[in-house]
Amino acid sequence: MPSVRIRAPRTQHWLFVAVLALQGLGWIPQALGWTDHSARWRLLAVVVGLSTVALLMALLRGVDDTSASADGLHRSLFHGRGHVAWTDVTEIRPAPGNPERLVIRGASSRTIFEGQMPTQDEVGQLHTWHRAALEQARPGDTPDENGSGVHVRD
Repeated sequence: MPSVRIRAPRTQHWLFVAVLALQGLGWIPQALGWTDHSARWRLLAVVVGLSTVALLMALLRGVDDTSASADGLHRSLFHGRGHVAWTDVTEIRPAPGNPERLVIRGASSRTIFEGQMPTQDEVGQLHTWHRAALEQARPGDTPDENGSGVHVRD
């Protein structure tokens, strides 16, 4: 199965979009020369405005999502960029009090990622990859009934 895409929480996603959109709107008057600033300020406004638009477009295309594969989690720019191996994950479950969100935790119950709940098939694939990594890391250990700390639905 190809990688599983775990979307960022809606509130966080749209808050980033709104902030970037407002920031971009704030630079428009300066970029168009509607203010009494110098040419340097106008050039700076154009550069910052274009950078903001580029970041906004990337955000709308899903740069704030996290993907998962058999290798582990691949976090995005907004979630501490980097790779998290499945052996570093201790728990995959719905968020307490909010079954629409998925929580992935590591050692000491530290939240590695929280995002929108993917489909049941994709959640099952996450559990499969997690169990397989744990079984390879600790051969001979038998996972508990939920799969070595993996909680399906509490």
